[in-house]
Amino acid sequence: MSVLKSLKGTFQNVQQDIVDSFRALTSLDTTPRHEKIKQLRAEGINLDAGADLLFRYQKDWSEMQNYTADSAKKAEEVDGMVNQIFTNYKRQWDAACQLEEEATALPTIVSTLKDMIELVGSLHQDFEAVEGELDKLLNICEEEALEREKESHVKQLAVYKKKKEAEAFAVKGKLWSMLKERAKEVDTRKSHAMKERQEAFMDAFTSDMDYYRTHGHPDRLPSATEFPKVSSLSEITIEEDKKALDEFLSAASSDPGAEDSFIEDDYTTDYSHAEEHHEDFPELDTNRPIDFDGASKDTSEKPHPDEKDSSHDSGNETVSCDSKKTEETSEETQGAAMESAVVSSDTGADENNSESKENDAAPSSADS
Repeated sequence: MSVLKSLKGTFQNVQQDIVDSFRALTSLDTTPRHEKIKQLRAEGINLDAGADLLFRYQKDWSEMQNYTADSAKKAEEVDGMVNQIFTNYKRQWDAACQLEEEATALPTIVSTLKDMIELVGSLHQDFEAVEGELDKLLNICEEEALEREKESHVKQLAVYKKKKEAEAFAVKGKLWSMLKERAKEVDTRKSHAMKERQEAFMDAFTSDMDYYRTHGHPDRLPSATEFPKVSSLSEITIEEDKKALDEFLSAASSDPGAEDSFIEDDYTTDYSHAEEHHEDFPELDTNRPIDFDGASKDTSEKPHPDEKDSSHDSGNETVSCDSKKTEETSEETQGAAMESAVVSSDTGADENNSESKENDAAPSSADS
């Protein structure tokens, strides 16, 4: 108890000091508290007489304060629960009111639904009609697009045909130029061959004449009769009788075909350009159509203007070449005849010897 009393006295002193300090601050009394307490104790007043009662009242007040705090907490909990219940009730009340309103509006909703169903039916019919019209419009658009595409393809086909026709004419011209060049090459080869053959004949004839001048007879084969050898032209005796020469010249002038008799087979052959060109160049047949588009063309179409010109030119070239060859052959034949006549006159050979010389010269040339 003494400890409690000492603690109580300490609390009271502290409390009294706090009260005195507040009073000193709020009052005009400048007398210190300790002095007052000493004065009261000196007068015999017991200051601890109501300490137990004050402690009890203080304890009861603290308990009441605790109970009040607990009650406040519980009241707050109850208030939260009441608010939650009120909120739920309000929500249910609103739902019930809305349900009642909707229930009262059901007939109107039903009639509105019927009107909407009828409207949907009419809209469905309108949609079907519009869909049919759209299909027609789509078909028309597709037909127009097809027509435009057809026109464009027709134009492209026309341009393609013109291009291919131009290419065909170009190829034909190229082929005809190639044909002309090859025909010229063939004619050139043939003319060279003829010239070489003519040169060979002339060489053979010259060799025969040299042999005749040297040995006195045209036959190179060994024979039973031997002719006198002539070493130089000074040993040749010239006969004054020119009867054989005159007869030979008159016979040559009266019979122009006789001059070319020994080379008729060699130089008068007509090398026809048309058939030989087609035989030499079968791949350049002009009657065969040129197919560019994969379709067969009529072979009876008109020939190109260059074709006529080329055939005409080649024919003219062949004819001119043959005429030139004939003229050269005739001139060479006349020259050979004159030489043979001079030799026969110099050696004093008679007409029979000159005829045998011409007859022997032709076989020797053929053999060479």
